[in-house]
Amino acid sequence: MSLTDEPRAGRPSIKDDLAMVKKVEAVILDDRRSTMERVMPETGLSYGTAWRIIHEELHMNKVSARWKAKVQKSARKVMLSVFWDSRGVLLTDLQKGETLNSNYYCNLLEKLRDALKQKQHGMISKGVCLLADNAPVHTAQASVVTAHRLGYELLQHPPYSPDFAPSDFFLFPEMKKPLCGQQFDDREDVIFKVEQWFSSKVEDFYKEGLKQVKKHWQKCVTLQGDYVEKN
Repeated sequence: MSLTDEPRAGRPSIKDDLAMVKKVEAVILDDRRSTMERVMPETGLSYGTAWRIIHEELHMNKVSARWKAKVQKSARKVMLSVFWDSRGVLLTDLQKGETLNSNYYCNLLEKLRDALKQKQHGMISKGVCLLADNAPVHTAQASVVTAHRLGYELLQHPPYSPDFAPSDFFLFPEMKKPLCGQQFDDREDVIFKVEQWFSSKVEDFYKEGLKQVKKHWQKCVTLQGDYVEKN
């Protein structure tokens, strides 16, 4: 009998297989909001292996220089805020380096009222309902007070359904399809491309997006407020 451990195959080390790490890295770089349900089929990895790579390799910064370069490059992104209804886009705002706080959002709500006066004046008298996600900038006390002062009705967003707003599950995913992977020279170029995409959509496109709200709300009711997946 021997008390010495014999060599054995065991579970392969993730560190020794950089190809697996690269696969997961590529999926996440393509979409930072990727879930395990997307990572697994696109990489062919099991749940456990994919989880270990994300939490033990990528999350702990044990990644290549290319990953770090990508993170630095993301700082050049601009943020798009958009208000829309069944007829089309009411207001867009593209910012780079803007602090995302309640003051910024309150200013947007003021701009929205001006846009409604110009494009759909009758809507103000009939009443305006706003549906957004539960981001702190939307739920801050100053934002809520400003919305009520301007006469907006705020629709409650289920706390455990992060993709419940139509911009999250419909508008932005659709816009991403033709624009994803493109490089833009400056902020004005980005604005032009985004505005061009919005104007290319007919009214039925926006109506279809809002019709899907009913399906998502019904799913939330059926699950009694439990987590609602993106799809």
